[in-house]
Amino acid sequence: MPEFLAPEWEAGMARPCRLSILCGMDSFSLGLINRHQVLVAYREYPYPSSGLEEAKGWLEEVQRDSLLTFSSDERTFQVMSPVFTFIPRRLYHENKVASYLAHLTDAVADAPLGTYTFTSWDMCMIYRVSPWQATLAESLFPGNIPLPAFAQVLPFLGRQSSEGVQVFARLGRENALLVVFRDGLFQFANTFICRQDTDFSYFIHLVCQQFQVNPLHETLYLWGELEEESELLASLRQEFCRIKFLEAQPIRRPESRTRIVQEWRVLEHLLEPPVT
Repeated sequence: MPEFLAPEWEAGMARPCRLSILCGMDSFSLGLINRHQVLVAYREYPYPSSGLEEAKGWLEEVQRDSLLTFSSDERTFQVMSPVFTFIPRRLYHENKVASYLAHLTDAVADAPLGTYTFTSWDMCMIYRVSPWQATLAESLFPGNIPLPAFAQVLPFLGRQSSEGVQVFARLGRENALLVVFRDGLFQFANTFICRQDTDFSYFIHLVCQQFQVNPLHETLYLWGELEEESELLASLRQEFCRIKFLEAQPIRRPESRTRIVQEWRVLEHLLEPPVT
């Protein structure tokens, strides 16, 4: 279980604070963020390889986590959904929500569906949570579907984009989320299952080809669970003109810098939650 604790957390000084809860695609994580928007405590629980029925002990361990039971001043709960789509807001109909995902995956009985509206881009996101995510959501906050991490990630990526095409990649253990912006406007997002390093490279280059991006002349923007000394990163450095790791705020005062873990590994936790 990856764990990072800052001295102020050990000393019980992490107040006021916000508890950030993320149901990822292949792990569940908790982050405690102080008033400077600095991560002072972080724990991550990879989903067990066994089925839900055999993972009762794992779920009980998560529920007992000291970060989860900590008396935080604010809580945010978000999900990195593996299945999603976007449609123009003018075409969205509440009674057709399930049909919007029909072409992406087989229907799953009782699979929770959520929607989120991006007002600035005049579009709606429809997303489905995985069985693991649904179990955690019902266990921690019964009756509530967590907001999609896209609600804060997409606007953040939009602020990083500029003239031309930018390709952003969130790399997980066995999946890649690829997002494309053109001239500051959202163009594309999709997740890909990746079993080996060549899969990551293949899908990144496939998206680049689709949007006519020449890796030798462009920057690839990265975040997620990628080790700096990994063979995959070494390969991407050779294939792209430049690799840039995303940080929640590129310019910070010394006291506002996350030191216990690289910011690009915990980006979703550090971003300011959307106003709802």
